[in-house]
Amino acid sequence: MKGNLYVIEGYSAVEVSDGEKDKFQNKIVEVYRQIFPVHYSKDSLLNFNSALSNYLPWLREIKKYVWEVKNEDYDFFTRHLSNNVRSSTVIHYNCLISNFYDWLISRKDEEIYQRYGVHTVNPIDKWNTPKRKTLKMIYLTYQI
Repeated sequence: MKGNLYVIEGYSAVEVSDGEKDKFQNKIVEVYRQIFPVHYSKDSLLNFNSALSNYLPWLREIKKYVWEVKNEDYDFFTRHLSNNVRSSTVIHYNCLISNFYDWLISRKDEEIYQRYGVHTVNPIDKWNTPKRKTLKMIYLTYQI
């Protein structure tokens, strides 16, 4: 099994296998899914799961874990997504995944740093989110 060696200041060197990282990532996602309904609607949970069904396979394809993704990586995901879904869906997925990253940074960043020596960043910003199309107001006139 392939492993990586991490040396973290103040901690000893630890070899971590990809299998262990997979388990940890799955655990993190499952914990977030558990708390999600407390803050969001059931429909939002369905949409979050839909977003993850696109995001997690893409992460496996590029051989990264959620805590390793940087802005430049997410730019590629947005382009990939834009080729397959409408821009409104990309915007919605970005919002849901960004909320996940906000939670991940707030609640799990220290543990991730202790395990893998990286600080998590929210890779979603205005540069990798499509602009919303603004609707033009049309006024109906009424003649007497």
